Amino acid sequence: MTLMDKFNAVEVMADSRITEADRQFFQKHQDAYQSAVEAFRQVQTLMTAQQKEVLGGLEDPRNGWKQYLTSWKFPELEEGKIARHINSLHGKFIAAVVNYLNAAYHLSLDTYSIERDLLPQQSDDDPAEDGTLDTPPVILRYEVIIDLILSWFGGRTLSEQAPYEMVENCHRAAWSNHEQKFQQKKNVVTFPGGACSFGYSCFNGYESWTFRDGIKDVLKGLAHFETGCFGEYPDDLDCLIPDDAIVRYDLWEFESCKKLERIKLFKNGRMDIRFTNEGYARQFVADYLGTVC
Repeated sequence: MTLMDKFNAVEVMADSRITEADRQFFQKHQDAYQSAVEAFRQVQTLMTAQQKEVLGGLEDPRNGWKQYLTSWKFPELEEGKIARHINSLHGKFIAAVVNYLNAAYHLSLDTYSIERDLLPQQSDDDPAEDGTLDTPPVILRYEVIIDLILSWFGGRTLSEQAPYEMVENCHRAAWSNHEQKFQQKKNVVTFPGGACSFGYSCFNGYESWTFRDGIKDVLKGLAHFETGCFGEYPDDLDCLIPDDAIVRYDLWEFESCKKLERIKLFKNGRMDIRFTNEGYARQFVADYLGTVC
């Protein structure tokens, strides 16, 4: 079965893998995207057919039938540009579905990976002989996008994937080549080196702390460990997690937290995470960092 056959064979039916709110969102965007594609195709077909009928018989090596379809100002009603715009609508539809899923289920899906697997690859520099883009009539279905995404999850549901990704990211930050990069002693979990760095930043104009790749994932794991929720960060911890965060201090205390007590940074790259008791420290290590690689 070809990709086009798969799109055409999709049956619209109740899907227990998504919620009713999900389905309503996807269906609205499905309708809007599909109507836009069909409208531009109608314009393209009607426009070119009429011009070819009137002028197509002229012996003009410069495709004289196109002369009334282009302009030195926008918008240009050139067939190839309309074809490219139609192709761009597929990507916009995929992005709408992916952005919704990332926000609703706290995922980190990549739009480009889905486009690469679902859309025919056509170079803008490879037009057909008449100057148009030779692309098949694709209409994506959101069900096909969901099928592809779930095929990457190893049997996990949309709701199960975010906790799995978070633990995987924390585990990756805590281990390297089967070597443990952290230590746990009583109620303190320590990353002894390479967790952070301190220095002058040309970007913000003063000295500040930065975290190495992966430590931000550990901080997100700490937030989830404390709150049990995604995207809900305890006071002060929310200042450390954003990618554009400017960290000016080396000691962060969390008086409002039940499990997390404080985070201490050192100029040699060490980071100490202190929990309110040893039990919480052991639980965080077991559930998020892993005790065996």
